[in-house]
Amino acid sequence: MPNVRLFHTFESELLPWGRLIWPEGMKDQLLGPVALVIGGAFVELANALLHFASPRWLLLVLAVGVAAALRRCVPHAKYLLRDSNDPRTKGAKISVAADCGWCRAFRICLFLFLAIALFHETGAEKLAMEAIAARLRSIDTTVGHIDKGVTHIESEMGNVKQETSTDPRKELANRGVLWTVDAFFEAVRSGNVDNVKLFLVGHMSTDAPDSQGRPLPVILALNATNAPAMLDLLVAAGLDVNHSYEVAGALHPQRMTLLSRAIEKDSLSLVDALIKHHVDVKSPIQTFGAMGLTRDTYPLESAIYWKRWDIAESLLNAGADPASGDYGAYREAQALRDKSSGDAELSGRLDVLITRLKPHGSAAARIESQLRLQGIEQKLSQVALASMRTLPGSPERRKLDTEYDQLQIERTQLRNALNAAAK
Repeated sequence: MPNVRLFHTFESELLPWGRLIWPEGMKDQLLGPVALVIGGAFVELANALLHFASPRWLLLVLAVGVAAALRRCVPHAKYLLRDSNDPRTKGAKISVAADCGWCRAFRICLFLFLAIALFHETGAEKLAMEAIAARLRSIDTTVGHIDKGVTHIESEMGNVKQETSTDPRKELANRGVLWTVDAFFEAVRSGNVDNVKLFLVGHMSTDAPDSQGRPLPVILALNATNAPAMLDLLVAAGLDVNHSYEVAGALHPQRMTLLSRAIEKDSLSLVDALIKHHVDVKSPIQTFGAMGLTRDTYPLESAIYWKRWDIAESLLNAGADPASGDYGAYREAQALRDKSSGDAELSGRLDVLITRLKPHGSAAARIESQLRLQGIEQKLSQVALASMRTLPGSPERRKLDTEYDQLQIERTQLRNALNAAAK
């Protein structure tokens, strides 16, 4: 091995000079406080020197210092290392040579020269920026790979979403919509025309309720955006606007229609759309009454009962018969009018409706007598209760008793007149 033999040949000459440049004790010094000084303070010092002085002049000065120190150090080291082949005195002579002032000056100048040269070529900021740039390049590469993956996934998803089919069920599945009554009703409620069309083309049932037991009238009345457009689609698919749906009632099942539910929800636009599709505005319907009990009524009467004045006018304009239910709408309007004496706006609105609902001919006297009889019976109950709260024999009690007797006489007369008219 020629390299090993060559090293052994010059070992005795090279080793002393190597120890002069890098003494054995310097390793411990660098690992101690000196390392912190060289690693931290010297960086700041070098930066300051480079900032206030030209690096070329600093290098020139330090180069001259290295040359001067080397010029004095070499002869002095040779003098101290004479006869250094003696193994007994070799280590001691090298230590003396390494501790001499000229050797220390040479090492300081050499290390400063190398450090300034390093900072001149690549400053601390440049080194830090290069490290940051390398990290950013690595992150950018990773993000690039991720972006390519996301782009590929989006492309695949776009292809899936763009897939079309003549089968409405498959097309709805491509859109992430299940083939269920709940999904169909949700499309009707939200006004999703495209999905509703697909459901209707696929012959989705309009009679079945959803998972909560709600029939189509309930869902369509909840549509606050385009209920008329939804109704047009449903009618075009064969929906019967007069079909009745069974819902749960307080005591027994109740029959609900599109019109009855639209009246309850005060959906004027849906009522007008139903009228356009020739909904029956004269036939009996059912609605919810007191305590949730089923109430048999008519569309016009139901509109007055629920205080839907605009709907009542639309029904009248569409040909609703005020005589339906023995003038039930008129009776409801009169009852509300008697209770609205303190509300001028409501009273005025009711007066307009009452004029249109008022019966004519022989029915007028009969209806007025019946309404008067109902008022007397209510008044009798009120007087009887007030009489029970007064002392017997007191003036107030005698007054109430007189009023009660007069009301009884009038009630008897009205009953006899109504019975005679009925015969």
